[in-house]
Amino acid sequence: EAEIFHASPQQFNDPLDCSPTLDLDVSTDDAIKLLCGMLELSGETLGRIEQKIRSLRYSATEFWEDEPDTQEAQDARLRWSLGRDILSTLRSEMATFGVLSLSETYSSVLMWSHYGDHHRGLCLEYDTSLLPVPTLEPVAYRAPRAIRAHDLMRWKLEGNSDSEKRVRQTYFHAKSEEWAYEREW
Repeated sequence: EAEIFHASPQQFNDPLDCSPTLDLDVSTDDAIKLLCGMLELSGETLGRIEQKIRSLRYSATEFWEDEPDTQEAQDARLRWSLGRDILSTLRSEMATFGVLSLSETYSSVLMWSHYGDHHRGLCLEYDTSLLPVPTLEPVAYRAPRAIRAHDLMRWKLEGNSDSEKRVRQTYFHAKSEEWAYEREW
């Protein structure tokens, strides 16, 4: 039917594909600003955002018997919660995108068994020279798989396009080296 399928990352056979970690390389105050900005951009009301931050701050004061009840421990718990919620908010946003995975090779027996309906599929070749696709890029199999909170801040709060590109490349184009045989785009 002349259609191309863009899969949801949740359907991938690699559970780590399109599932980066977060490098919380900003201060706690900046992490709060980032989460608030991301929640606002996602449509949350100011009242719900303020409630969320109050709840995270309060939860950081709770501790288990074997944990220290120090300011440093509370700060660490707050940072952990902020990082979790920043990453969760980003994943919710990115889940609205589908992914088209292509390969440079047609002769991989493993790929035919994984993706070719048990060797009964077919292979199509695409030529993008007449209709370039700017988001079509090779997968980086050795690239870091952590998104820097600093880049997220610059993208979400300042509109920096270079930071947006780094976040999107890490999110969609960074994979484990074990998948390099697929030679994906």
